[in-house]
Amino acid sequence: MATRDLARGVAWLALLLVVPVAGARAGIVEIIDATGDGAGNVLDDPRGVAVDSAGNVYLTGDLSDNAFRITPSGTIAELIDATGDGAGNPLDIARGVAVGADGSVYVVGAGSDNGFRVTPGGTITEIIDATGDGGGNPLDGPKGVAVDPAGDVYIVGQDSHNAFRITPSGTITEIIDETGDGAGNALFFPLGVVLDATGNVYISGASGDNAFRITTAGTITEIIDATGDGTNSLDQALGIAVTASGDVFVTGTWTDNVFHIAAAGGILQVADASGDGSSPLDAPRYAAALPDGSVVVTGQASDNAFRIDAPVGVGPTPRLRLSLLGLTLCALALGALSFTRRVEKLPG
Repeated sequence: MATRDLARGVAWLALLLVVPVAGARAGIVEIIDATGDGAGNVLDDPRGVAVDSAGNVYLTGDLSDNAFRITPSGTIAELIDATGDGAGNPLDIARGVAVGADGSVYVVGAGSDNGFRVTPGGTITEIIDATGDGGGNPLDGPKGVAVDPAGDVYIVGQDSHNAFRITPSGTITEIIDETGDGAGNALFFPLGVVLDATGNVYISGASGDNAFRITTAGTITEIIDATGDGTNSLDQALGIAVTASGDVFVTGTWTDNVFHIAAAGGILQVADASGDGSSPLDAPRYAAALPDGSVVVTGQASDNAFRIDAPVGVGPTPRLRLSLLGLTLCALALGALSFTRRVEKLPG
């Protein structure tokens, strides 16, 4: 135990040496609170979060029906409010948020059954409404949104059991519906939507206990179902994330677990209710991929979050997530110590 504590101490020392922080509690800074922008535009029940390449953070307020941008220097600006585009299309229950390569921000309204684009210049446009594609496929209760480098936007309708692609020119296409893959594997109450580096779309089906991959050619494949990895089941698939190498992670909110679906094939449970062995994982809900191939998963009922490595033998070998300086310090202090734990609780 003493050796492990030393390892952790050195690892954090390495991070502190390469990440300048100020204040008594290193590395933790409140960037926005209930006062919102401090100009009367409050933040109530924050839900969606996104970050752009410049380090700007975007947050949605579920009960305040709005979205904010927080710059690295701390400037806070409300981007959209309950009036939506100001032309009669309101924003109600702001949930998912995504940011495109051109700086445009996309926000979905779960209560107003629509989605908006906010350009860097501040122009707000409703890009989809409750009519969906206008061809009989409605949009109801959108929660998730993603955007690819070309500016194509993907929005899932939780209550309409479908997902749409909206091109920059405004063409709307339903890419999956309640029938799922059309082979008996249905899509029920989708929540999460993410994209990989090649443009494939991944969607989690909460009540279907499954997840799907939709290729750029439109081929739909169920990549995991309620049987999980064949030994450990999956129930209420909510969170979904995909790494740069194409590995997919899916959370089972009611089974208190996380599965890794390797790009090369193979499914393995990589976290369960025991969490990291000392702190439990209860009702994992959201997942986000980190640049190094690991993911962060939130425990809604356990009020915590964990960082999880891809497992050895079913995907890329986990890497120590330290800088070169950090690795050097660890080597000097710990010699040949091997870090074998696959799941570690995030500090703070």
